[in-house]
Amino acid sequence: MLARGGWGSKIPDCGTWYDPFRDQESVDKALWWQLSQPIHTVPSCGEISLLPLVLDAAERFNRLSFEEQNGVIASQIPPRPEPRLAIG
Repeated sequence: MLARGGWGSKIPDCGTWYDPFRDQESVDKALWWQLSQPIHTVPSCGEISLLPLVLDAAERFNRLSFEEQNGVIASQIPPRPEPRLAIG
């Protein structure tokens, strides 16, 4: 849910196999986009230090309009590709 992309040659500073978002605004966008989809559950984050950001975003959840969802998609340009996330 919080994957920005792969680590590439960067040294990981989190316990995840992907490079996660770390700021509240990005976590909000990622979670709110996912919760705005026709789904019944959302995976949590893989980095325990980011859980407070995820819970804060969940408490303030605001369903995104179709236009807002497209805006989130358009803004996602991962810094490094990660094939396991289908980010090329």
